[in-house]
Amino acid sequence: PALVGLVVSAVGRPLGRSLAAARTLVACYVIYLVVFHSLANLPIKVPLFLAVHARFWQMPNSTLFVFVGVGFDWLCRRFLSSWKSYSTVRWAVSLFAVGLQLLQNYETQDNSQNYAMEHLTRTAIETL
Repeated sequence: PALVGLVVSAVGRPLGRSLAAARTLVACYVIYLVVFHSLANLPIKVPLFLAVHARFWQMPNSTLFVFVGVGFDWLCRRFLSSWKSYSTVRWAVSLFAVGLQLLQNYETQDNSQNYAMEHLTRTAIETL
């Protein structure tokens, strides 16, 4: 869906009045990726430097997610618009994708037993 959204945003026929904004987003995304990665001089083989480098991926990722949404909407309109339950199928696919992400990444992102901030705050308060 991201590549489809990128192409739909660049061509812009189904976007109508939002064409200028979509093309601006495409240009910003491409320029950011090319310029940032060509100027970044951190060796990403070192985990600390990779973590610093990854912090700057949040902005292009948010733009990429816009393209995913545009592409998903275009694909649904193209292939599912003739179905009677078009909206229900679109919601079901969306919820399935979110559930799949949760199942796939829950263990690595689970911070329910992470007490780092509590320990940091207690240490700071105890020094007072």
